[in-house]
Amino acid sequence: MLLADLTTEVGLVLSFAIFMTMAVKELRTSGIAAVRNIKFQLAVAVFVWLVAESLTVAYSMAYASEDLVMQIHTISMGIFALIVVTRLPRLVKRSN
Repeated sequence: MLLADLTTEVGLVLSFAIFMTMAVKELRTSGIAAVRNIKFQLAVAVFVWLVAESLTVAYSMAYASEDLVMQIHTISMGIFALIVVTRLPRLVKRSN
């Protein structure tokens, strides 16, 4: 079980690095206007999601509080849902 948890944690850290690189790259090219860009918003949402999942793994390894893990996970899912709900109509409208 410990090997699976460590493998999961390594994958999450790699994903974190990829998504943060994407967000920073978008900020550098677009400046503050990147905040309205869907790539930047999804990168931030996935970043929060990865933090929550990392804490879930840490909790399973007895390093984090369950309440904290569930609160951060709920916040990350809320952010992701908010981005999808606000951006999806625009994306669907563009594709038609």
